Amino acid sequence: MKMIGKLSKYIVIFLISLIGIYSCYSNEITYASAEDSAELHVAEVIYNVLSFKNGEIRYTIQAWVNEEYIVSRVANSEVPQLRENIKGELTGLKDFFSEAGFEATYDEEEDLFEVVLASYPSRHSLALSDPDEDGYEAYNPLDDLVEWGFYKSIYSSSSEPVFKDIEGTYIETVVNSMLNIPQVNTTNLKYIYNYGTSLSTKTIQSNADEVYYNSNYELYIHEFVMDNDSIGGTSIVLTQMVYNSLGWNVTLIVASVIVLLVFYFVLRKKEMKRTNQTTEEGNS
Repeated sequence: MKMIGKLSKYIVIFLISLIGIYSCYSNEITYASAEDSAELHVAEVIYNVLSFKNGEIRYTIQAWVNEEYIVSRVANSEVPQLRENIKGELTGLKDFFSEAGFEATYDEEEDLFEVVLASYPSRHSLALSDPDEDGYEAYNPLDDLVEWGFYKSIYSSSSEPVFKDIEGTYIETVVNSMLNIPQVNTTNLKYIYNYGTSLSTKTIQSNADEVYYNSNYELYIHEFVMDNDSIGGTSIVLTQMVYNSLGWNVTLIVASVIVLLVFYFVLRKKEMKRTNQTTEEGNS
């Protein structure tokens, strides 16, 4: 009984240690946000795909104008009218989308317009929104598999930016409104695609121009910046590393069995030695 008790104690200690080692590999690490880009943007049209930790997926469009820079480029006499033009375009976008039934806002202080195009509580709900799918299609993970490993695998997906073909879309409506603002043109208007995820870059990497942490959303934002000339040649590439629980579980079981056998034979050998000593003392 004493031998079994000692054996159980050693096994528990070993398992706790092994689980701790595994946790070091699997836990996410949070780091500080990146610095804002130093490049000057006169105006931006931003498309956001935000995947929150609670499962929600949200699609939004934003429009931002660098008002102070724009008014600094004109005569003082033109400034009041120019400010009214900017306000009129952003207010017009808010009214247009609100009347269409969307949740739209305009922050006059930040010169920022935003509309929520769609929001889904889960990926299953997103799949159900597609008339060609029923939400129960079988997903084949091998489609995006790049590298399989016993402990971790790497998946990668590539897509074209949503700005590549915007004719007849809500994005075109926002773009046209921005181009109506004096000093904003197809050359200095920036197109930004943001992919937000709760997973850090230790799990999801990309070819984004910048990755930073947004503390308001609690998401890592992969930011892709484009202009009118570079949209056609841009690809959105996301790479995800997934730990294989099967590999870790098998390792845990095998290691536990090995440790069990080692301790068993060590303790068994000690027990036999004590028995032999007792026998020899009795014979003498």
